[in-house]
Amino acid sequence: MTLRGARAFAALGRLLSGEAQEPWVSPDNPSFDRLRRAMLHPAGRSPLDLALLLRQALSHETAQREGPSASCTLGEESPLLDFTDWNVVGLRAHPLPRGLQINLTPWRPAWLGSTPTEGVDRYAAAEQPKNFGEDARTEGDPFLAALGHDTYQSVGQRAAVRAALSTPPGATLAVGLATGEGKSLIFQLAERIGFTGQQDQREPGLVLVVTPTVALAIDQENSAVERGFVAPIAYRGGEALSNAILVARIDEDSQGLCVASPEAVCGPLRRSLHRAAERGRLRAIVIDEAHLVDGWGTGFRTEFQTLGGIRQELVDASPPKNRARTILLSATLTPATIAMLKTLFAGASPFAEVAAIRLRSEPDYWVAQSTTDLDRQSRVLEALHHVPRPAILYATRVVDAKAWFTLLHAAGFRSLRMVHGESPNREREKILGDWREGKVDLVVATSAFGLGIDYRHVRSVLHACVPETLDRFYQEVGRGGRDGRTCLSLVMPAYGDGAIAEHINQKLVIGLPRGRQRWRSMFEQSRTADGVDEYVVPLDVAPSNEPDDIDMRGERNSDWNARVLTLMARSNLIQLMGSDEPPEGKKGSYERIRILEFDHLREDAWVDRVEPVRRDLAAASQTSLSLMHQFLTDAACPATLFRRLYEAGPEAHSCSRCRLCRVDKSWQAPERPRLEPASPWPSRGLGSGRLASLLDQANRLLVFYDSQAINLRFRRRFGEILESLVAEGVQNLVIVGKIPLLAKEAQDVCRDRPVFVAHVERITQRRLPTGPELVLLAEGAQLEALDLAPCRVGAERIIVAPLTLTDPSRSGVPLQATNAGRSLAYDVFHARLRA
Repeated sequence: MTLRGARAFAALGRLLSGEAQEPWVSPDNPSFDRLRRAMLHPAGRSPLDLALLLRQALSHETAQREGPSASCTLGEESPLLDFTDWNVVGLRAHPLPRGLQINLTPWRPAWLGSTPTEGVDRYAAAEQPKNFGEDARTEGDPFLAALGHDTYQSVGQRAAVRAALSTPPGATLAVGLATGEGKSLIFQLAERIGFTGQQDQREPGLVLVVTPTVALAIDQENSAVERGFVAPIAYRGGEALSNAILVARIDEDSQGLCVASPEAVCGPLRRSLHRAAERGRLRAIVIDEAHLVDGWGTGFRTEFQTLGGIRQELVDASPPKNRARTILLSATLTPATIAMLKTLFAGASPFAEVAAIRLRSEPDYWVAQSTTDLDRQSRVLEALHHVPRPAILYATRVVDAKAWFTLLHAAGFRSLRMVHGESPNREREKILGDWREGKVDLVVATSAFGLGIDYRHVRSVLHACVPETLDRFYQEVGRGGRDGRTCLSLVMPAYGDGAIAEHINQKLVIGLPRGRQRWRSMFEQSRTADGVDEYVVPLDVAPSNEPDDIDMRGERNSDWNARVLTLMARSNLIQLMGSDEPPEGKKGSYERIRILEFDHLREDAWVDRVEPVRRDLAAASQTSLSLMHQFLTDAACPATLFRRLYEAGPEAHSCSRCRLCRVDKSWQAPERPRLEPASPWPSRGLGSGRLASLLDQANRLLVFYDSQAINLRFRRRFGEILESLVAEGVQNLVIVGKIPLLAKEAQDVCRDRPVFVAHVERITQRRLPTGPELVLLAEGAQLEALDLAPCRVGAERIIVAPLTLTDPSRSGVPLQATNAGRSLAYDVFHARLRA
């Protein structure tokens, strides 16, 4: 039984008091549901963990009431009856003849300065919807039905999907889409529906999705299977049978969607992907979390750094008309990252971006003043005894994460895990699985915990550190509130954190002499490849023969060498061409490159070409660190800083909560409706086919129909007309006014085709990608004079209108009598198209 609100809290009260009741769930109240599950299955949680979930549930109920604090009664059989540290978790316990009455007290720590009467955690515990409620849903295109949807989550998601499905062969699109707005819909539709301009949408084709972790690949597989895709979809280590099935399907052109890590793409999948590209069957290459390719200093793997070369290899292998599109997905794309992605993933090919971001409105930002390490320990412990769950405690260094884990475990937290850069993959996947299933309440982590996490109900993100960039901080805060409900962000710095952040920030970009030294070492051990000026360079080579360098090998060293190649590619000294097989009898990573500048080894070439790029990268990192310091001063609105970081315009404006607006609500800028970004791609137009021959010199055609004759035959012919128009290159359908029967026919025809549909009252209200369009006018709908203006090539317009439509410039005069352009009767138009 599903319960909500007061009924769910009443049922929770009966559970706590020990009364028998029918099973129930409360998905709309995550805090109630989490406590319910924990009380029924307490294994793995200490009394302290349970008490914290109880505090959260009471805080949530109190927020809903907006009155006296909520309370509850614990029965004699409650596992919490022997708990004694009630005051530590902000609760008061009053003995009863057969149990305890528990009351809530606000958490108002003095070290956070002025705090509201209700306390620091109440806003997040309220789970107040902020962004993605039902009212945010946006009119959908008919093809969404193929995945069980009828609306988009937002105008941003709609713009991103339409731009992605309009991407020309061989082109690259960078998509900035806010966290939680459904980036996976893009590549699922790319496989299921295809792209505009394809001759046969049903032709077999593969969409390759590259994810930063195997855990995220498994998540994407589970999501796709729920939408009707057939497993296996994810390539995962240790699963020989499912991996073999996946590879066989790719070779047979029967695999539509494949999700894999960079290591799998560069390794066991590479040959099958290359053969699929040669056959023209590789529809798209999708890079998820694309900003990580620019992850200087994050310790990310060699394979992720060299994905640009793999992409180029696969695109070059494809027939020109069937070249794979490249789609880069991220929620955080800075201008520097966009520039890098363009260099590595487009080169001379067309490149565009669609910025559909919206700043997060869910977090409630709190910043403590810096203090000693010892005082910080007490603050973190106090915070974790009060903030709502699930919660993440971030540290910068692995050694710090281990120390925090030991401290918290000793304090009695048991629903606790730790993830950092040294965590083994299997252990990390197990923790992520437990986290997503709601079995873990608290994770201590470095920035390594952030990839592959799509658990929607995280309520608190704490930082016991100063991140080296505001970008890293914003990404980590983005783990919270992914369900579109309020969450808490709390930063608790210590005096030495600023120096640590500065040190890491300075190491984000390699120095010029060291980079050139690494390149010389790689090039001296290279071998020539088949192409002109192409070489295969080893990545696992020491930077030099100096005593301090000679034994420098291994994964970390290869990562730095890969970053040097990336830096050189951005500087147009070389072009990355993809990974290469090791020579016979050898192991290691090898990258195929093309030399673009013959003075690539000379110091002056590096000074002229590489240093400006390196300097820009360093400046961008320093700017992001400076913005992080400004955030810590708590003197500026976070939304202002984030917009400056991502160069987001007013259309991305959204305030959350911070010190300024908690003190004075006038600081909080009003929400602005997000404008829907236009598609960045120019239309390819109709060409010289049958439909083009029917247009007049103004690239228009008027088709008149008798609105009294809309019967079954008329509807069937409309469907056939629409099918013919889509085959000729029409990608937009604009329905003006109410015409239910034909709208239903259009829905059926466009269900499995990339046709974009708008239902409007006036043509100018449509927000569709540029392209040839069919405009269907209902009886009583009106045209404006502008609607009859000449159309340019690529924006051709066919208007299907009732005979009664009047000329917008001549009141009461039928347009059929005044139209100077070409016009056809409905049945004649149908016959011409079907001839």
